Amino acid sequence: DGKFRILTLSRTHPIKRISYLLNKLKEMESYSIFDIEYFHIGGGIELESLKKFSNELNFKKFTVNFLGKITDFEKKEFFKLNPVDVFLNVSSSEGTSLSLVEALSYSIPVIVTSVGGNRSIGEYCNTSIDKEFSSKDLYIFFEKIITRLDYRKKLKGKSFNYWKKYHDQNIIDSQIINLFG
Repeated sequence: DGKFRILTLSRTHPIKRISYLLNKLKEMESYSIFDIEYFHIGGGIELESLKKFSNELNFKKFTVNFLGKITDFEKKEFFKLNPVDVFLNVSSSEGTSLSLVEALSYSIPVIVTSVGGNRSIGEYCNTSIDKEFSSKDLYIFFEKIITRLDYRKKLKGKSFNYWKKYHDQNIIDSQIINLFG
């Protein structure tokens, strides 16, 4: 349908830098050759101020959707029913984000700031971005995902393989049994 869908899933807290991302998307809007539909799932202390900030940015070409806090069932339904082209984690500091791991399990390409636990995922998937990324830095990833099917398939595979190798509970259980059994 000509839309490129991005998703963030986190509490709305300054450390998650959703306002930073919104600023970069606004800059990108002036030169992007494709439309972006951005979804954020999660509530928190900044949710209302982020909605207001998004309205003040006055996006013309891109769509911004704040879905707020939703149930696990609703989240799974969202992943099933909405084609997500890329999952972003642009935190200034991060352990290992469970929402990021969940996105990996759905074979969604991820782009992450090179901080904390994100760093190993970004290095494995070759999708690390500097913490102070520019809109152009992010756009380069978006453009490659949109225009190069082979690149998109590669990122989807890397996402799923990372999840399977490090987070698939069935594999972890069998490794524990082999280790202690």
